[in-house]
Amino acid sequence: MTGAPRTIEGSGPGRVALGATALLVGCIWVRMTTSHDFFPAWGGDPLTTESPILGLTPAVSLSLDAVTTIASMLLLAVMRARGSVLRWWEHALAAAGWAAVALQAWVLGPGGNVQDLLLGGTWCSGIAAALAARAASRDAALRNLMFAGLLASIGPLFLRGLAQIYVEHPMLLDTYRADRSAILASHGWTEDSPMARAYERRLLQAEATGWFGMANVYASVAAATLAALFAMLVAAARSRATRGGLLYAAPGLGALMAAGALAYARSKGGAGAFALGILLVILAHVGPRVLGLARSRWASIVGIGAPALVLLMVVARGLVGTRSGELSLLFRWFYIEGAVQVWLDRPFLGVGPTGFKAAYSLLKPPIAPEDVSSPHSILFDYAATLGLGGMAWGVLFLAWMRTAGRQLFSEPPVLGDLPPLRLNAGVLILSMVGATLVGSLLERAIATPEMGLVRIGGLVLASLIGVGVLAVLADDRMPSARLALAAAALTAGAHAQIELTSTSPGSVAWLLVMVACGAPAGIANHSPRGRWSFWWLAPACLLTALGVWRGWRWEAPLHRAYELVRPVADMDGRLRTLASRPRADDPPRKIIADLGALLGEPDLERRALTGQDVTDAMLRLRLRATGQAADQLSRALGQEPRDFQTWQALTRLLLVRLGDLRQTGADGEALDAALVRLRQTLADYRGQEEPASRGWRATVHHSLSQMLPSEPDLRLAVRDWEQAAALAPHGVLIPVSLARAHASLGDATRARLWAARALENHAKVALDPLQGLTEAQVEEMRALAGR
Repeated sequence: MTGAPRTIEGSGPGRVALGATALLVGCIWVRMTTSHDFFPAWGGDPLTTESPILGLTPAVSLSLDAVTTIASMLLLAVMRARGSVLRWWEHALAAAGWAAVALQAWVLGPGGNVQDLLLGGTWCSGIAAALAARAASRDAALRNLMFAGLLASIGPLFLRGLAQIYVEHPMLLDTYRADRSAILASHGWTEDSPMARAYERRLLQAEATGWFGMANVYASVAAATLAALFAMLVAAARSRATRGGLLYAAPGLGALMAAGALAYARSKGGAGAFALGILLVILAHVGPRVLGLARSRWASIVGIGAPALVLLMVVARGLVGTRSGELSLLFRWFYIEGAVQVWLDRPFLGVGPTGFKAAYSLLKPPIAPEDVSSPHSILFDYAATLGLGGMAWGVLFLAWMRTAGRQLFSEPPVLGDLPPLRLNAGVLILSMVGATLVGSLLERAIATPEMGLVRIGGLVLASLIGVGVLAVLADDRMPSARLALAAAALTAGAHAQIELTSTSPGSVAWLLVMVACGAPAGIANHSPRGRWSFWWLAPACLLTALGVWRGWRWEAPLHRAYELVRPVADMDGRLRTLASRPRADDPPRKIIADLGALLGEPDLERRALTGQDVTDAMLRLRLRATGQAADQLSRALGQEPRDFQTWQALTRLLLVRLGDLRQTGADGEALDAALVRLRQTLADYRGQEEPASRGWRATVHHSLSQMLPSEPDLRLAVRDWEQAAALAPHGVLIPVSLARAHASLGDATRARLWAARALENHAKVALDPLQGLTEAQVEEMRALAGR
């Protein structure tokens, strides 16, 4: 074995440490059981579709980051007082990544990037929580509490997956089929666009995603949980002292739910990760005796080898190329290849947490059909987005994985006197109850009986699993903790090389804390560097608090703007329902009365209205609402002038308002003022010039050219599309737009060149035909290209 049995402190963790640990578990649970929306209400078209503001909005997410970071610092301080101080280099590596996020969010460019702040904030708070978990692992009570809380989350996640498969997905399909055009238009997509076709492909797949919104992330959590519980059950079967007992019924129940969640996710990568976890558990039992893996260097190789093995599979698949029909790993190879190019382009500072997609569009392999926002690998993601700071986080992650490998083959620790089980169990249940209440409150706008059952039932199941896991971990007759912790950490860390658990806002803290728990190495270190190294978190807490203020300041006008247009969407929906399938509980007289109340025209219902009269009344309502909402969105853009989504929402609203003014026959002065405001807003954008921003600018100019009509606007659209094409040279849709625009301008030569480019790029995406052109578009481009 690697050495003499280690003693883990187990008596009297202290109220402060216990409370801070419970708070960390609760914060992780809130992230895992609540949806995220970093651009509330305005991601679609709130004029036609109600988009209730719910879940973890920017300000709420940043507030949760602040609570997580403060709780982490408090736990680190308590553990330092008890002699558990991490090595100085762990804090130095963590601080380097924090500094990189801060530079992207606060310094680079005019005012930084709020989206980098939002996503990077979840990464930073996850790193802080992982550091605290590492230090607290010296205390068995705190370690067990964290680990049990992480595993218990499979309860609500499993029930959420069931609800998605059997309740929500059929309803979603029915809604989509009934109003397909309106739903696609709310996203700004045409029905034959690659985005719409890709959306439909995902929509038709019935797969569980939990609150993460991604099946692979859901599968990663399920696979790591299943590996841990499987390790516990194997250890129970091998231990005569506990064989046949009811103590392991709860972990068995958890294992069944984790297996069910993994099956419902339909993720090949998740299944492979669990297979790796089984192999690791087997190695832990037979390795020391049969393979001689007890020596620390071999154990370390296992820790580093788990993620390395996955990456080697991706590299091997990339070398095979298109000679094989398997595409999932091949696309991962494209992501990594592009990430290396992105890092080589900006090796020191990176492109920012949200900047990868724009950089990848320019630097990706030509035959890569997708434009992704992440390399789908924790190591390459951090390096490409944060530069040297991200590489520091990668080193930290690998160091923890190495320690987890050694933990897998070490002697089981000798537990000290643990506090009563009922104390840890009570604290854990209280933490999960609090997180469930917070999640329910944040999503109350879409509360349904089914969701209530998911949350209540999930809490009950989580309590059974969590208490059962605590009981198993407290049983010193078997090495359950050592095997389960290491197996979960290595499984999750390996799968993080090919999916988004390490960067998704809902799962990043879960993954990092799980890996840290699997590498428990609290170090007694009283050197000056060790004594003071964690105090970098003090300014980090201050910076996080400033981020909360920044988030609330930006989000507040978004809320006010939505409240101004929400009645328009509600009334529009009621009128469409009346036209298609009238409802007895919402008769025409009531609709007209409500419309009159909104307009301040109480006599509207007493008039003999024609269909045109109702249309005109709706136009007046829209004009008043869009004018007021545009002022609020302008305030939001003034707070965050580099945010593309705010700028896009404002310009879209101003464009709609201009069209409504023309339809109502407004005088020339009003039209001129609206047009000047729209043009000025387009020109004042201060964000990064990327394919999305240039493409949107072209779309607005093209819409103006059709609305006015105006040849100068069409030429401006051509200019913007050409700049977007230079930033995304392998794109398909932009050359199509340019070919059509040049044809409209009578420039047959340029139209022919861009049509040829469209056909060339269409051929490049043969690996995923849905990303290419439709048959009608191909024929159109062939005609323009003279083929």
